[in-house]
Amino acid sequence: MVQVAMVGLGPEAEEVRLAMQELVGRFGVAGQISVQGQWLCLEGSGPSVSVPLGGLLEQWTQLSAEQRQRRTQALARELAQARRSAVAASGTTGTGLQLGLLKVPLTILGVALAGIAAVLFWRGPGSSGAVPGVDAGPSETQRYEAARDARLRAACEKSRLRFQQGATPKIGRAHV
Repeated sequence: MVQVAMVGLGPEAEEVRLAMQELVGRFGVAGQISVQGQWLCLEGSGPSVSVPLGGLLEQWTQLSAEQRQRRTQALARELAQARRSAVAASGTTGTGLQLGLLKVPLTILGVALAGIAAVLFWRGPGSSGAVPGVDAGPSETQRYEAARDARLRAACEKSRLRFQQGATPKIGRAHV
């Protein structure tokens, strides 16, 4: 909602600021409008800007309703453009949301993503997690598989010896 104020001027200034109250809001600009001498000022919700009235106050009573509307629309457009230019020059958004509020969370997120990328780069998605160049020895799974292979070889060797000595082969897990 655009608030308006008038600084020590006559009824023409009051009518101009009342006409501007609605129009400036239509152009997507928020703030407090005031008529100060021959200047129309917009303050608050961003950088303060002013545009010259260009003799509008002196001509106001002689203008028809349509001419008044065109002149106030032109002023509102000019004021909105001045605010947008000032916002772009200052680097603020004008809506109260400053980029500074997002800098810390975005920095933390960036550092976390960089750390994850570094871990994946050095370890790789399928690596065992061992540090390159350091022998950590066999893993638990590798030790289990080696012991299992040794048991199977021993069982096969015993069966082969019995068969060579004339025993009949047995099918199943009798000697495992």
